[in-house]
Amino acid sequence: RRYLLQLVNTGQYADDAYFYLGRLAQAEGDAKGAMRWYRQVQGAQRPDAVLRLAALLAEQGQPDAARKQLQDLRLQYPQQAAQSYLAEAGLLRWLGRPQEALALYEQALAQFPDHAELRYARALTAATLGDVPTAEQDLRQLLAQAPDDPQYLNALGYTLVDQTTRYLEGYELVERAYALRPDDPAIMDSMGWALFRLQRLDEARVLLEQAYAASQDGEIAAHLAEVLWQLGERQQARQILADALKREPSHRILLDTKSRLQ
Repeated sequence: RRYLLQLVNTGQYADDAYFYLGRLAQAEGDAKGAMRWYRQVQGAQRPDAVLRLAALLAEQGQPDAARKQLQDLRLQYPQQAAQSYLAEAGLLRWLGRPQEALALYEQALAQFPDHAELRYARALTAATLGDVPTAEQDLRQLLAQAPDDPQYLNALGYTLVDQTTRYLEGYELVERAYALRPDDPAIMDSMGWALFRLQRLDEARVLLEQAYAASQDGEIAAHLAEVLWQLGERQQARQILADALKREPSHRILLDTKSRLQ
């Protein structure tokens, strides 16, 4: 910090100094200080500074100001428009406004139809909204370009397993992802959920317990509780749900699972 402040005082490399002073403040948890530094950044570092500033504004309960920063970024730096769209739509998803996020992804893809991150994000958002045809179309388009991508294989397989009755087709896709990335908790969870749908409960339990040990994610907890419930271990299922809800009290899938099982 001392050296960076010297740069600010001399006026040399000031924009770089402002940016890294913001990074330092952010790393220390000083959101207001970080935002103050990021606002002063111009030049080559400005797009990254604006993305970070927007994230901090959202965390500080100012989502409209965050969106304004991202929208202005698209106008001032067209080469950063795709990243700006990703950040703004991600913010809308975080705010629980997936329909607006989906509309923004569609607007972005009209400009950047070959942008894989935007297409993947739209697929996940569509799946969240139950729009399986859009999710499947986007994911199959991505797989046509990268047929062995475990992330795409897992996303499509899980969508089919979770939201359709095409369990075997979904299982085969997830199985390919699992072979490529067997230690990924998200893929382990998908594999366990696929096995549950195929009524292979003991195998599902083993994988979901492994996934839950690796990542105490709310969705994994819900899936494990569901399998345990079906196996008759209802007290353990209730305990897992209770523990998970203490960590994530607003988690939609946890709440739905608890309500349904009770």
